[in-house]
Amino acid sequence: RDAVAVQFPSVVPAGSQKPWFRHGDPKHDVNMWFWRAPSVEPKVPEQVMVMDASGPDKPPRPREGDGGVKANGAWENGQWKVMFKRSLETEVDADSQFQSGRYIPVAFGNWDGVSGEAGSRHTFTSWYWLLLEPEANPLKVYGTAGGSGLLAGVLFVLFARRQRRYFS
Repeated sequence: RDAVAVQFPSVVPAGSQKPWFRHGDPKHDVNMWFWRAPSVEPKVPEQVMVMDASGPDKPPRPREGDGGVKANGAWENGQWKVMFKRSLETEVDADSQFQSGRYIPVAFGNWDGVSGEAGSRHTFTSWYWLLLEPEANPLKVYGTAGGSGLLAGVLFVLFARRQRRYFS
């Protein structure tokens, strides 16, 4: 069956140091969100799980339940489109905690069932950076521009009055 995984460090690094991209390393654990496509024969529904890993030499450890991650896949135009969903922050210490305005390392894995990819035989990426944009602060966005415009207007009026007195 086809499958896809998304991998995040368990602890989002403060700098540019990241875990090993293939299942982390002993000092830097990773979380993996895993989705497997449904099959027709035998009829098996899609599968979603969260796994933790601490290095390429150790198999990932599946968690009980879905770990708060929801995923839906849709077959469209000869390819899967999979949407993962989870709260930005969770109560589980081993989970990646997402904060807006901060760069978060993310890596992907893909299994093509027709090509016989299963287990450790699959394609995967190195780390990419994910940035969750912070919410726009209307006061900052419009207040700065409005305040600057007001200040420029006041300065213009004062300058014009001064020039009028000077040439009168």
